[in-house]
Formats: sequence, structure tokens, C-alpha cells
Amino acid sequence: MTARPICPGCSRPIVASRPWCAPCGQRMPAQLAADTAHAEQALRRATAAGIAWLGQHPHATARELDILTLAAQGRSNEEIAAELHISLNTVRSAWKDLSKRWGCRGRAHAVATAFQLGYLTIGRKAAA
Repeated sequence: MTARPICPGCSRPIVASRPWCAPCGQRMPAQLAADTAHAEQALRRATAAGIAWLGQHPHATARELDILTLAAQGRSNEEIAAELHISLNTVRSAWKDLSKRWGCRGRAHAVATAFQLGYLTIGRKAAA
């Protein structure tokens, strides 16, 4: 969220919805009030656009990426669990979640999808 403007009279933050400082009563300059309102609107639009983008694009958690990376290297679920110090059920749950989220039919399909989405690349562990 954007920083609130500071009152020049008492140095306290001014609530953007009010054109004055409640503690000291000093009015916020008109241009500052307009700039603040504009910035808050832009932030709301950017946040909404980001949320909409995430809803339309597949994503993976950091733990899921760790599991995908090790699976792409040919490790079994048991080996992945041991290397990441997690339970076998956690590994299986990650596969189930990824398969559901990405519409994959299995482990190999999930790894292939991770490559297609750019989460995994040849020669590197994961895309930034």
C-alpha cells in the first residue's frame, strides 16, 4: 500500500479519505490530495490486474518446484522425500495438488508442464 502523506503541521500521517489532518486540523494541499487519490487508484488497479493474472496462469509453490526439480532429475518419491526432509505423504500431496491445478494426468505430465511453463529449464534448476 502507498505511504500516507505527512501533515506539515504536526508530522502525523493523513488519512487519504480526508482532505485535512484530524489531530491538528490543517488542510492537505489540493495537489497532494489529488496525487494521493490518483496513486491509491493506480495501486488498486494494479493489484486487481495482478490477482486476475494469477488466476489465469498456472503457478507452483517453492516446495512444489523443489519436488518438480528432483523428479526431473529422475528421483523417486521416496528419494525426493528423503532429500527434502519431508514425508512421503507431503510429496504425494504436492503431486496431487499440481495435477489438479495444472490439469495433469500424472507425474511425468506435471514435469513436462513445468518445462513448458518455464519453471524448469535444461541446465538450470528453475527459472527465476
